[in-house]
Amino acid sequence: MTKRYSFVPVLILSILVALACRLPAGGPARPGPPVAAAGDAGRKIDAAVALLRQGQATALTLTQEAATAWLIRRMAAYAAQTGEPVSLDALQVYFQDGAVQLYGEHRVGAFTASMLLTLMPTLTPGGQLRIQIGTAQYGSLAMSGETLETLTRAVQNNLDSLWTRCRITALSIADGVLSISVQPVP
Repeated sequence: MTKRYSFVPVLILSILVALACRLPAGGPARPGPPVAAAGDAGRKIDAAVALLRQGQATALTLTQEAATAWLIRRMAAYAAQTGEPVSLDALQVYFQDGAVQLYGEHRVGAFTASMLLTLMPTLTPGGQLRIQIGTAQYGSLAMSGETLETLTRAVQNNLDSLWTRCRITALSIADGVLSISVQPVP
């Protein structure tokens, strides 16, 4: 009779080993259906930057699929350039209701935690881009208060250095599409 039930400990051990290989650490849910990475946003962005450098106004329209593909390529290029592996998977960019949402899964060993960053861009009367971070969540930890303000300042400082010689005349984020019109400032 003991031989008959000897498979139970093996089955239990197999289940425990399978669970130990991937332990979810929780976190925010994906803000929408999965976004398939598609399109060549990199070429569009490069062309828009080239026009601005030539002193010409430009407009850029990106779908969230193209932006997701661009972000994945940028992360892969960073990993190749630095030799450091990027432990982010399932990267997704969402353009919804005036906000840009970045979603991904961070893997460390056997643990996986989802993360979500919600950026709410606005324009000043002078055409400068201002970013407010609405949510920043990693796993079950939601950043708030001073941490969120520090993160917002860091993002804003990086953007300020990019847009110093430009004036944004229009910005729209809705239904999976980001549209921006930019004029160079001499």
